[in-house]
Amino acid sequence: MALDQRGHGLSDRSPVFSRTGYVEDAAAVLEHLGVHGAAVLGHSLGGVNVYRLAAWLPGIVDALIVEDVGAEVDDDSSFSRRSTVLSAEHATDMAARRPHTRRIELRAGHTVHETVPEEFAAAVNGFLGSL
Repeated sequence: MALDQRGHGLSDRSPVFSRTGYVEDAAAVLEHLGVHGAAVLGHSLGGVNVYRLAAWLPGIVDALIVEDVGAEVDDDSSFSRRSTVLSAEHATDMAARRPHTRRIELRAGHTVHETVPEEFAAAVNGFLGSL
């Protein structure tokens, strides 16, 4: 299942755009469907939101896949600067310290899933297959 965030993709515009609103929307859909133990994937701003979703509702989210998101993000819903905080080496070290965590780097632009779809799908499927 793929969800659009408020004002993204085919979703309607909303008078309110907030991190809390994005996360509450995703949580409401999962709860409505009775989903527990989900593996969720978020790209860019969606990656920030799935981090929050996993932190706020650990009973719903069992696995997290984050595609191309910076290490530091202000709490607003618009960020466009490249992170200079998280180097590749730092990210690798962080992943090594967490069980069942891996860092995969693919040579692609911001839309990794569109630029190298086969490699992206293989990385995601490999991770999900290891759960």
